[in-house]
Amino acid sequence: MYSQVVDFPDQSPSFARGVEAGKLFERMKATDNRFTEITLVENREVLFRMAEYLGFRIEHEREPIDGWDYTTFIRVRPHGRVNLHGLKVVDNGPPDAA
Repeated sequence: MYSQVVDFPDQSPSFARGVEAGKLFERMKATDNRFTEITLVENREVLFRMAEYLGFRIEHEREPIDGWDYTTFIRVRPHGRVNLHGLKVVDNGPPDAA
């Protein structure tokens, strides 16, 4: 039988999703390869956004229990800000002195 280590006064679904997302965000920051976790289906979009920012791609596989996924996080690049518009900053050097 499983029980909580700490009893949180807020038992709302949004709080549970936030705790899961925070835990996984920290794990992605500390991991250089891949790992698999059981995650809430409702957190897919947030997990995708965090994974993209931190340089991971994720694969979801349905878990036999409704509402849960097996989610594999795979490092594909170093973490950092993602430029979703494909813009590139070019430094042409200092302006010419006239």
